[in-house]
Amino acid sequence: MDVFRGFTVAGMILVNNPGSWAHVYPMLSHAKWHGCTFADLVFPFFLFMVGMSIFLAFSKRGLQLTPENTRKILYRTCMIFLLGMALAAFPFFRGFDYYSRFRVMGVLQRIALAYGAGAFLCLALKKKQLYILSGALLLGYWGVLYLGSAQPYDLETNLVLTIDKLILGEAHLWRGNGIPFDPEGLLSTLPSIVTVLLGFLAASTLIKKDATLQLKKMLAIGLTLILAGWIWGRFFPINKQLWTSSFVLFTAGFALVFLLCFILAMQKWEKLELFHLFEVYGVNPLAAFVGSGLLAKCMYMIKLNLDGEKKSIISILYHFVYEPLLGADFGSLAFALTHVLFWYIVLKMMYKKKIFVKI
Repeated sequence: MDVFRGFTVAGMILVNNPGSWAHVYPMLSHAKWHGCTFADLVFPFFLFMVGMSIFLAFSKRGLQLTPENTRKILYRTCMIFLLGMALAAFPFFRGFDYYSRFRVMGVLQRIALAYGAGAFLCLALKKKQLYILSGALLLGYWGVLYLGSAQPYDLETNLVLTIDKLILGEAHLWRGNGIPFDPEGLLSTLPSIVTVLLGFLAASTLIKKDATLQLKKMLAIGLTLILAGWIWGRFFPINKQLWTSSFVLFTAGFALVFLLCFILAMQKWEKLELFHLFEVYGVNPLAAFVGSGLLAKCMYMIKLNLDGEKKSIISILYHFVYEPLLGADFGSLAFALTHVLFWYIVLKMMYKKKIFVKI
């Protein structure tokens, strides 16, 4: 599980740190709206692993919603959410204008809410009830979105945007799509909880005595989910930014298939150095994600005067080193790979010293 989680975190860093956003290979760039690329798989993979982690962490405590477990869940939820807001606010000494349009939601904030709700549900309900609830949430989300607008799946008219504007305010939404719209919105967090629940259910099935039988069973389930998500996507488009129900099934299926591929590959090539690289990432995901986010922000904010024009460190490195040597597209990818390698070195040192950042 650490190896697969590490693969996911390394994938996040790779996708989030190109040398130039204008030169990104299609599969490493998020789908503009409907559709799914490798970049779109990374976040649901991580939430799927959050669900698996819930099973492993709380199975030692009997999978019961005790007062101690409740406090633990609430504490982690609040701390991860606040950490996400702190990362967005960094470097903190910004003017009033920035905070008047401060983005409330984000990746860590969604992880926090999906973890908190998912953990409570996993400990409070039985497996059969979780399956029923997951189906009800996915079907209910489809119905709510469909009835919420005459053009329910368009960027400008979907119910996710309407609710975020109403509760968070238009000024506090992400603007990367050209209009205020948050891909980590409040309503779309509901189906992301199902991604966590599916990870929990997968872990509870995989960790049984007859491992070979369970692997075959989970492979069949994974392929079925991919097919079901693809078929549902004909009616309810696969869309990461809306986190549609078809997207949940489609990506959960791929998460299972990828996980099983890692399990089988590690059984055959356990000593492969690549697996250790991912393990180093997987045991310190919080340090990797937050650290890489802070470094990228610093490199964007620190600007140097070059030829009478202020350029960020990222822009200088890409345009004067990577692009001339490797070309526009591959140079941009190489820049992102440098980030992945840099953080592997940092995390490797932490790994050797047994430094693990946890909440």
